[in-house]
Amino acid sequence: MGQSSKAHKCFMKWSKGATSIEADAIAEGFLSSVKLHGLKYNKLIGNAHNAVRHFFPNCKIMACRFHSGQSWLKKIQSDSNVLKNYNSKSELGVWLKQFFALRFLPSEDVENAFTYLIENSPTDNFEFTDYILNNYISSDAAFPPILWATEPSTEARTTNGPESFHKHYNAQFYKSHPSIDQVIHILLDIQSE
Repeated sequence: MGQSSKAHKCFMKWSKGATSIEADAIAEGFLSSVKLHGLKYNKLIGNAHNAVRHFFPNCKIMACRFHSGQSWLKKIQSDSNVLKNYNSKSELGVWLKQFFALRFLPSEDVENAFTYLIENSPTDNFEFTDYILNNYISSDAAFPPILWATEPSTEARTTNGPESFHKHYNAQFYKSHPSIDQVIHILLDIQSE
């Protein structure tokens, strides 16, 4: 109390358009976080990628396939009838599962594949597909295909070190309950890498 605040760019009396306040505020936070707090960000949540792209136009932003799939699955789970079909081997269930394969196409092929799926729809309930179109496919989508669609790679694609280690570690075992000798041998091999 009684202390003056540090100099900062105040966003309360914003003179630019309403749509740019979020992008500029997020970008200022990213740009000053290391200097002010020694903090580096490694994940972008929500629509922050647009702010990053605005201020760092040459950066390549890649979203996580797992989390996009989780988002799509949550949408399916929000409608009990769609979920029932998704969990079945019905024509509609198979068709719904095909949308998850879009994540493994080159981004430039996603729109055509999406259109193909819609043209071959076994339903007239397009709530799920409208969600995918509006949020992940259309030209003004919050998460366009360039962020999340890419051909599969053999390289580990994670920024989470422990997750990467555990994936590599678990791949070394051929049965679910290895002997202690095998575990020690694998750990020693990993340690020497």
